[in-house]
Formats: sequence, structure tokens, C-alpha cells
Amino acid sequence: ILFKGGEDAKNIESLSALLKCMMTSHLNRESQLVLIGGGAFLDLASFACSLYHRGINFYTVPTTLLSMVDVCVGGKNGINFGGVKNQIGTFTSSKGVFVIPSFLKTLNEFQMRDGMVELLKHFMICDKEQMLLKYDEFNMDLLKQSIQIKKEIVEKDFHEKGLRRILNIGHTIAHGLEAYFSKKGRPLSHGEAVLIGLVIETLIAEEKDIAKKGTAGEINEIFKKFHLRPPILSSFDFVSSLEFKNFLLLDKKNKDAHVIFMSFLQEIGKAAKGEDALSYRYPVTIDEIERAFQSYQLFLA
Repeated sequence: ILFKGGEDAKNIESLSALLKCMMTSHLNRESQLVLIGGGAFLDLASFACSLYHRGINFYTVPTTLLSMVDVCVGGKNGINFGGVKNQIGTFTSSKGVFVIPSFLKTLNEFQMRDGMVELLKHFMICDKEQMLLKYDEFNMDLLKQSIQIKKEIVEKDFHEKGLRRILNIGHTIAHGLEAYFSKKGRPLSHGEAVLIGLVIETLIAEEKDIAKKGTAGEINEIFKKFHLRPPILSSFDFVSSLEFKNFLLLDKKNKDAHVIFMSFLQEIGKAAKGEDALSYRYPVTIDEIERAFQSYQLFLA
């Protein structure tokens, strides 16, 4: 079965079309699928597998750096709904993941940079081997260690009730940015949005005395070291808009419909454990978010 990938394909219509393909191909509960593609396609296809006949076995072969270090590890899948990222999905692990580095040769520079943001994020959470000091460009050692960091976290908290939330650092802001700019017809890639989100959310953590002062600057310097630059936004006026705020409030990581929650770094290589014991999340106000965006503009000066 050949199927279109890309973030635009992660919708209810594509899911329905894929399920119909599975039916017309006469797949059954004993069927086993091999899913080959990038992150958005693997999100969609693995979700379809988790639903079809109440779940059929599948294996994943990620073809992009982003999907290798993120999507294929952890069992999360799903689609976007109502203009909001990953609103419908399940936790369903594949029976096996096959990372084939030669696929990386098919990627352009932008696609590699997009994946590098998520790869580096894992070392910002845990860097026992001092990988951020050893290297300043992509290599296979970084790839293997990044995947291993996420794998170890997921194994301890598969359904994201505590520890696994640290993998969401930068993502509340990132998903809000992706949803907002996609609706405006000026989409940001996932990596671009997470790059901004990591700095913004760490600035919030610094203001709340959760993160060590200067951590946001350190993150910015790490990205510079690996030749990653934030996308240029023509204006930051959207931050105070009701539309952007609503996207943040709809984020699935929130505790209820009125409080925004975020996970934070305490410092590079160490996650903050949360307001409640080992909850790994903190409530954040809209005012704190607006002030962080104002501070963020100084990083771009």
C-alpha cells in the first residue's frame, strides 16, 4: 500500500482512507504490516494498525532522522483533529523498529536539521556521556545514544504518567506554534517549532526559579554549535491572540481546560521533577508565556 505522508495527511480523512485500503486488501488479525516512512506517516499508519480489528501487529522502518529519534520509539501514534496536533491517538508499540542509516542519504539539509532538534533535545534531558561536549555535528554515535535515552525513559513510564513527560520539554509551545501557523497558511516544521519552544519554555522555567539562570542561553548556544538557527517570525503579535492561547489550552498534556502545563529542564542534562512529587510538570500562566516571548526576541537580536 502506497500512501501520502506529511503533516497534512495526519487527519481523519486519511485515517479513513487507510483503513479502507486495509479492508480492501483483506487484512485480518493475523496480518503483520511493515510501515516504511517519515514521522507523520508512521503516526498515521501505526494509529490505523492499532484500530484495525482492534489491533494488528506492525513493524516500523523510519526513513527520516526525526522519525528515527522520535516517532518510532515509544508507541505514541495519532492524528491531528480540529486543527490541534495529535488530539486523537493511542499508545501502541510496534513489534520491532528497524533503523537503516542509509535512508539519511536521501534527506536534504533542512530535513536533517529538523531531526537534529529532537535528537539534541534528548541530550539536554540526559547526557551521561557528555555527548554535547564531544561533538558539533551529526554522527552515528549521537543517533544511537539519542534513541537509547528515549527508549530508557519510555520503558520506565510507557503511558506518560510521570517521568515520560520530560520528553515533552519545548512541545507545548511548539505544538501551539505549529497549529497556529498551519492555520494561517505559513506552517512551521516540527523541528523549527520545537527549537523555539525549548528556549521559550526554559525562559519561563528560569523566571519561575525552576531552571538555573542562563539555561535558555546554553540551549541557544548548543543549537548554534550544531548550526541550527530559529526560523524568522515577522511578528510576535500572535502571542497575545485568543487563537494562539486556545491552541495552548487544547494541548493534550494539560490537566484541565483552563490550566496550561509544561515540563521543564532544571539545567542541561537534568529535568525538573514537577510541582507535585515526580509529576514532571508545572502550571504556567499566559502572562508568563507572553513575557518569555518578549525575552526570546533578545536572543534573536
